[in-house]
Amino acid sequence: MESDFIVFENVKKVYSAGEVSVTALHDVNFTIARGEICVIVGESGAGKTTLLNILGGMDSLTDGSVTVDGVDEVAALASDIDGMRDAIIERMGNEKRAWEANSELITAMSHDIRTPMTSLIGYLGLLNNTESLTEEERRRYLEAAYGKSLALKELTDELFKYF
Repeated sequence: MESDFIVFENVKKVYSAGEVSVTALHDVNFTIARGEICVIVGESGAGKTTLLNILGGMDSLTDGSVTVDGVDEVAALASDIDGMRDAIIERMGNEKRAWEANSELITAMSHDIRTPMTSLIGYLGLLNNTESLTEEERRRYLEAAYGKSLALKELTDELFKYF
């Protein structure tokens, strides 16, 4: 019926702890029309709070269905949970890809840093052997070493931009 606002159909709620099960609601059926005032009464332990918790989305059904304003609340809750699961999976994938990209960046940067450093060490080693070098060779090696040290500084500056 179109004026039905809340519909409980064959609602069942069973709480279980180990081998002990307690049925709080069993085969509950009712309809509340839009604008209708409803009072829930019953003895202690009759399931009033369980019913309201299910209606408010704070508890789940064991069986049956609850429809509020034409929306199956259990289906909507399941859809929301699926959406949260998908979002978590996506975030985990993004985090994994970020770690992989970070690792690749560090590997590439360390290679890029080692290349001029190796050249720099070679030039400085040649300069250390001053007896066999002419003044022109020393000047060329010093210029090359200085250029490599500047390249190394640029690469390390670039690396630290990411951290």
